[in-house]
Amino acid sequence: MGHIEPVIRGERWKQLSFTVPMGDKEYFLSNHGRVKSVDINTGKERLLKIYYDRLQYARVNLKIKGKDISFYIHKKMAEYFLNPIEGKENIIHKNLNRKDNRKSNLKLVSDKQRRAYVKERAEKFDFKQKVGGGNYKLTEANVAMIKKYLKTGKTRKKMLAKRFGVTHTQINRIESGENWGHVKPAK
Repeated sequence: MGHIEPVIRGERWKQLSFTVPMGDKEYFLSNHGRVKSVDINTGKERLLKIYYDRLQYARVNLKIKGKDISFYIHKKMAEYFLNPIEGKENIIHKNLNRKDNRKSNLKLVSDKQRRAYVKERAEKFDFKQKVGGGNYKLTEANVAMIKKYLKTGKTRKKMLAKRFGVTHTQINRIESGENWGHVKPAK
């Protein structure tokens, strides 16, 4: 099996397992938070690209036998490298950097410890807490109109989403009552 450059001193790899058949590749996670694939036939190794969500959590996307699989690296690190502790199911990054997924930077903590961590991180990065609800794109009057249009069935959801500056998913949630369930359709 060929080695991936650059080799990191003390790096250890553990094979990942998934619920779907792997096909001709095996996937490995290192104690430094890196992920690689190894071709079973050739032994060729490839470091996988890491993506970051809007909250800066690192994730990897795989396509295995036509199925899309993605996972957060810190969660797989906890599963494969940290020992589970009763009452400590939350994972934190000790140095507050969510991009640093080395085993030495991750820790399992209780809910109370996680809340303290969130507060510390908010102070470090100067996050402001929202007061009095969120900044909604829609008003109750907008939602009442959307529900009216949905009730008549004459306007396509895609057009409603564009008109009110929200996503198609938001329109579906309004229709199902998951969001804005308390608002009645306009007359």
